[in-house]
Amino acid sequence: MIQNDILRQVRETLYCPETGLIYDYVTSREPAQRFAHLPCRAEVEANLPNPCGWGTGMEDCAINAGTMLDTLWRIDGDPLWAARLVDGMERCITLHGRNGFVARGFSVRAPEVCYSNSSRDQFTLAVYGLWRVLRFFPTVPDSTREKAAVLLKAIAEDCRTHVTPENHFNLMRLDGREALVSKMWECDDHEALRLPMIYAAAFIATGEREWLEEAKRFLGPGVEQSMRMHNRDSWWDLPIAQMQFSLLLLRECGLFPEKEAQLDQVLARTGEFGLSHLESTIAEAEKFTGGWGVLNANWRRGRFSLHPDSISDNGFCIACQGNMYATPVFPLSYLEPNTLLRRLGCSLAIMAAGRLVLPDELRRRLKTLLNNIDFSRCGGDGTVKLLHGLVVAEVSCDTKDMFIRERMHHENLSTACF
Repeated sequence: MIQNDILRQVRETLYCPETGLIYDYVTSREPAQRFAHLPCRAEVEANLPNPCGWGTGMEDCAINAGTMLDTLWRIDGDPLWAARLVDGMERCITLHGRNGFVARGFSVRAPEVCYSNSSRDQFTLAVYGLWRVLRFFPTVPDSTREKAAVLLKAIAEDCRTHVTPENHFNLMRLDGREALVSKMWECDDHEALRLPMIYAAAFIATGEREWLEEAKRFLGPGVEQSMRMHNRDSWWDLPIAQMQFSLLLLRECGLFPEKEAQLDQVLARTGEFGLSHLESTIAEAEKFTGGWGVLNANWRRGRFSLHPDSISDNGFCIACQGNMYATPVFPLSYLEPNTLLRRLGCSLAIMAAGRLVLPDELRRRLKTLLNNIDFSRCGGDGTVKLLHGLVVAEVSCDTKDMFIRERMHHENLSTACF
């Protein structure tokens, strides 16, 4: 079964038991060498090649963990592995000394240090995954749910401390500087509900009314801004998928009945966006003639580029106070197939969150496409998003519908939780 093959690839190839984290890619098929490209301590402490760790293989560990936790509870996945993923999340949220800051990841070669810059996306997926564990995954150990609740409160406290007008509503870096891709308010339409979702999750975790009041303070204008979004062709699948996570938490938590109709409207609109892009992505993937199992190269040995969104006209990095930095450029032979898998998964998840059903013809084409891929050879985390999209959209690539039982189970479970 394709879903099981992908799950095995994530667990055996991308997941590291020593850290409890799912990494972005591997560069070797030898188990002992697959993470040899990850940064060493000196590189991380110097924020090399950049303060986000972009391109190093550990920039999206928190995103991957949150995505996988949302996948596992939906398929009655291994609760002990889910518990280990929460342990990895705890490492990202506590080990650096600023309790509640969601680090992007920790290198197995330097398990005690992390890059100084996180992002709103890391915070979003960490909160969403922990919330799912707390409220929807009854088979995980009680200690894991308790840990999830503690971490959700810590994240909210960190946001309340740092996301202030004085800081331009920025999450801020660990070294106190203003951070890239970390503005949580007065931001773009698809980002406007990230902050209230974090505070809502903290209320669910603690029952402390102060967090509900914080959520309500930002929710109204956040919903209004989200409703102004439109399907621009330039939108990227990843941030829209992450927008859906914040929408779903706020819609499903049952705390804001007066906003549910508007949240449903935004979910439906973004769902249509996902469906419209899914067909074009399937068409691109059908035309792809390269290898789906090409591994990425060691980032130190390839080309580098300046990140265009952070460089001012005079050549200085705006968010790094004059210090320019580089971003590794991945080989197209790896980047193209991994990106296609990611886009397929994100588009499916966006579509399904809008309560849209995959048309039969697209379902047939997608099954044919995926059945011709040997996922055991894949080395990137596009599979994490693909598996999530398949599960959320209930697309089975086998003759048996593996999701009938899970769907019935979780409908009952959702009723019991709220």
